[in-house]
Order: sequence, then structure tokens, then C-alpha cells
Amino acid sequence: MVYFNNPDVNPQTSWWRGENAVVLEDNTYFGHGLGIMTKEKVIQYLNKTRKPNSNQSAYLMDRVTRPNFIHLARLSMMQRAAYYKIQHTVICHNESSISFDHYLSYLYSQYRQ
Repeated sequence: MVYFNNPDVNPQTSWWRGENAVVLEDNTYFGHGLGIMTKEKVIQYLNKTRKPNSNQSAYLMDRVTRPNFIHLARLSMMQRAAYYKIQHTVICHNESSISFDHYLSYLYSQYRQ
């Protein structure tokens, strides 16, 4: 999971202050509400939601969240209150990934059945 930051967003479109996106294998990104786009297209879209006359462009942050599946499987067995003690691991960008929270939610739903 990567994050496109839009630091100078228009207050009337504040929900576009950034976009979480999944890195796909063909160097495109999937963002909820945007679909599949290149990095340039995501930034171009977010720039349309900036304050009028803003000079600050949206940009792709250089961090990504990658899951450790064995660790996540163990976490899925923990009690819900213990989740808040977990520290998220951050690594450099350019790896296919999806958010830690998404996988944790998925694993929890699978093992709960």
C-alpha cells in the first residue's frame, strides 16, 4: 500500500487530501474511487482537487506497507484490544503491496468463521 499525498487540497474536496493505493505488477496503482491508473494520472487527478492558484503538487510518498503473512496469521488470533499495541513496519517504496490493516481485517474474517 502506498500513499499519494495532496497537501494543498481544496477544503470543499477535503476527502481528496490523499489516496491510499495498491501497487500493481505493471507499475500502475489501484485506488478506491480512482480505479487503476499510472502514478502520473493519480497525481494529475489529485491536482485537480487543489486550492485555486496552488503551486504545491500532489506526490507519491516514498513509503509502503508490506505484510508479513506469518506474523499476520498470529495476530489474527490475538484479542482485539491487543491490536493497538502493534507497531507498523515501513519499508522503501517500489514493492507490490497492500495495507497491513486490510490483511489483518481479511485474516480476522477468515479465522473467525
